[in-house]
Amino acid sequence: MKNIKVLAIICLFLTTDQLMAQHYKLAAGLRIGDNYGLSLQGKIVNHTSAEFILHPGLGEKLNSFTFVLKQHQKIISDRINIYAGGGLYQSWKNQNAEFKDNIRTGGIQTMIGAELTIGRYNISWDFSPGLAVWGDHKGSFTGGSAVSIRYVLIKQPNKKFNLKFWEKSK
Repeated sequence: MKNIKVLAIICLFLTTDQLMAQHYKLAAGLRIGDNYGLSLQGKIVNHTSAEFILHPGLGEKLNSFTFVLKQHQKIISDRINIYAGGGLYQSWKNQNAEFKDNIRTGGIQTMIGAELTIGRYNISWDFSPGLAVWGDHKGSFTGGSAVSIRYVLIKQPNKKFNLKFWEKSK
């Protein structure tokens, strides 16, 4: 019986359509995982955001660019939320003295994660598996996990509630 109550509460959070997720409109910062990168995330509509991720290859690692659309669902408040989404990625390895080939691969990227916004800082963790659809490694799966630390450039305006709804607002 206890498990049914917990499951019902989780379903309530995941299916409520009137919740606003994300406490910011635009945030940018660092992404740290298998590789270092830059992340720019912006809110498109109420629950949806777009994220651009650039991983410049350092040393022998691959360069990559990812574009992901994410659907957010708040937990407790709009400062704590979970998300899931998908998009496209492209990775490439530049030629250098040791390697004569120029590896290029791209495909479908998925992402699930959670984020927390405190003041003007947004911290998120995600898991992002992908499937190479074109290029040199077609048909291969990739997977990765990363932590992003972003600075909120544009805040979400606070909602003002009129407790005296019978009076005209000025």
